Amino acid sequence: MGKIPSSDNFKYGYNAVTGKYEDLMAAGIIDPTKVSYILKLLVLSTAALVVMLLFLLNILFLDSIIGINM
Repeated sequence: MGKIPSSDNFKYGYNAVTGKYEDLMAAGIIDPTKVSYILKLLVLSTAALVVMLLFLLNILFLDSIIGINM
């Protein structure tokens, strides 16, 4: 087995498509803007789920207090 190249550059890594060790940022494999977009989408969808859950719990709680059957 060959020696794995080491580098102090955190952007440097193995590109499985080309089979070479290279700067992953320059190759377009690591793209911070895509990661940022995905994280924003995840945060917004999670927030929407939490809001829906709070509304549902509020309706169920009021239903049990008032006695309204839905």
